[in-house]
Amino acid sequence: MLKKQAVLFIFFIGIMAGAGDVKGAEKHNMSSQPLPALEEIKPVPEIGEIAPVPEIKETAPPSEIKGTKTDTESDGASSDQNKNKKKEFRGLFGTLDRIGEQDVVINDNLCNLSSSIQYYSKNGKEISKSSFKDGERVGFMMNPADSYEVMSIWKIK
Repeated sequence: MLKKQAVLFIFFIGIMAGAGDVKGAEKHNMSSQPLPALEEIKPVPEIGEIAPVPEIKETAPPSEIKGTKTDTESDGASSDQNKNKKKEFRGLFGTLDRIGEQDVVINDNLCNLSSSIQYYSKNGKEISKSSFKDGERVGFMMNPADSYEVMSIWKIK
């Protein structure tokens, strides 16, 4: 019997609390601003509608911008002349902390060496990996598809 009374008491308290919330909500709505008219609400676009895109300015292709010629582009010279042509470094600079078999540490950042990595002297000639010493200032190019892979390392001094 005592259990029934306890359950009924809790049930009664719950109903009273709910009724109090409704009265409070009605009172609150009457004092607040009225809801906006339906015409003021912006319509939701239909699926398949495309919003206008701002105009995009077209830029020149990289080959036409001064100083961006890639190593593979030729300027009318034969392939023998292209091989002897001095390559210029266009990349990042850093201090070589350590160079291993499959990885390199530059500026305290550990990076993987590409399987086709190339090493260059300051004149742009290919050299061996053993030419690089720890603590040396180098230039390096990263793989655009993998930000932790070094594609080439250049001696700076």
